[in-house]
Amino acid sequence: PVSSVRRYYDRIVANEDRRLDLSPFEAHVTLDAFRKAVRKGARVLDTACGTGRYGEALLKSGYRVGLGDLSPANIRRAKKRTARLRPLFLRTASVLDPEAWEGGPWDAVLMLGPLYHLPKRKDRLTALKLARRSLKPGGLLFSAWIGRMAPVWDGSRRWPEGALRKSSVRRLLDTGSGFNFAKNPSDFVGPYFCRPDEITPTLEEAGFGQVRVL
Repeated sequence: PVSSVRRYYDRIVANEDRRLDLSPFEAHVTLDAFRKAVRKGARVLDTACGTGRYGEALLKSGYRVGLGDLSPANIRRAKKRTARLRPLFLRTASVLDPEAWEGGPWDAVLMLGPLYHLPKRKDRLTALKLARRSLKPGGLLFSAWIGRMAPVWDGSRRWPEGALRKSSVRRLLDTGSGFNFAKNPSDFVGPYFCRPDEITPTLEEAGFGQVRVL
């Protein structure tokens, strides 16, 4: 549920702030793709902005960016990070709420977090349809998904003994949720790990006409 994810990110805000330093490949690939596709000066909504790392980079690159996140702690950190860069706004809202998308129509939308915290397909579709309606004609959505094998790879490093929980591993592989190779389930609350072949059909069902998977 949204409240559990909010509490989780409120609790780990310092770790979230360091995440891209530990995984620089993610930021490089994402920002490179974005800058190639979206003109400078475009109006961008960074929904689920975390602590504002992407928002900060895009504001420095000349984009006009509004930032939102469901975690008040993340938004406070993002406000400090971007204070001198004059974002369009900072607000606390869940991507399932229509107010999270206000301020458009947008030239581009970043959804780099919420889809892997929405285990129910209907919720993923709701968020994607709201994103689609908030875009200008021809606008672009940049969405991030976590593949179903990711927790298996990560788990082999963090907690290989988790593989002995056969029913839990089978549930993960069959449904993409319910187990993430963490001794403590609160280490990553409410995750959904997708099959790569579901990304394009899901986006098309939400109304996106052209999909490119990186």
